[in-house]
Amino acid sequence: MPETLDSIKEFVERRTELDRLAMRHRLVLLDEYDPRPVARQARVPVHYLAGLVDPLVPFPLVRWWLRRNCPGYRGGKTFWLADHNVLTTAPGRAAEVVLGWMMQAS
Repeated sequence: MPETLDSIKEFVERRTELDRLAMRHRLVLLDEYDPRPVARQARVPVHYLAGLVDPLVPFPLVRWWLRRNCPGYRGGKTFWLADHNVLTTAPGRAAEVVLGWMMQAS
């Protein structure tokens, strides 16, 4: 996990005021967005990949939400040593899990 902490430090150090304004605007957009109508129509298999260290999207809340709002939800996987960007902090393991889900569907 030191790589994750180093990348966070670098990310924070490189932010400009314009970046911060864009981030604030993105939070407003997320606050105004309601994905329930789309999720309730999903009938295809939906799976969720998560990292344990994720201050942006806490996996227990997302899984609870998906169970309640998405009939296509089939489960998920949490990687204990990964962060928000699971595909870069656990790429090999994430690929194995996704391939397994794809094989189950065929």
